[in-house]
Amino acid sequence: MKLTDIPANWRYTMKIFIPLFFVLSFSSLVYPQTVSNVRFESYDDSVVVFYDLQGDANQEYNVSLTLKREEFVTFQVVPKHVIGDIGNGIAPGLKRRIVWNPTHEFIISPDITDYYFEVKASIASGSLSDDLRTVSSPVFTSMALIGGISTGEGR
Repeated sequence: MKLTDIPANWRYTMKIFIPLFFVLSFSSLVYPQTVSNVRFESYDDSVVVFYDLQGDANQEYNVSLTLKREEFVTFQVVPKHVIGDIGNGIAPGLKRRIVWNPTHEFIISPDITDYYFEVKASIASGSLSDDLRTVSSPVFTSMALIGGISTGEGR
C-alpha cells in the first residue's frame, strides 16, 4: 500500500493524529505530578484532609480544596477557614494535610451521604499554571461520628 492509496482526508487526519499521540504519550514523563490518595478524618469541629502530592522536589505548587456532591454536580463549597498544606508554595510530599473548620461557614447535613472532597494542584510558575491530575475522596458517608472520629478513604 502506497501513501497515494490512502484518501486525502485520512492522510490529513494522520498528520495531526500521530504527532498529537506522541505528545500526549510522553507528557506524563515530562510532567509526572499527581495528587493522589485523598482521604480525611472528621472530628467534632474540624475535618482533616490528607493527600499525597508527587512532583519535582524543586517545584512549588498551588493547592485548592473543594467540597462537592455526587448527586448535584453544580454544588461546590470552597472552604475558607483552612490551614495547612493549601494555597500557594506547597512542596510535594506524602501525607500533606489540610485542616478545615466547617462550623464557621457550612453546616453539613447528616442526611446527605454523597459529599466528597476534591483536591486540585497546579504548578506555581508565574502567570502560567499547568493543571495536575485531580483526585477526589468521598466524605461523610455518615455524619454519625463513631467515638468522635469518622474516616474516609480516597476513590
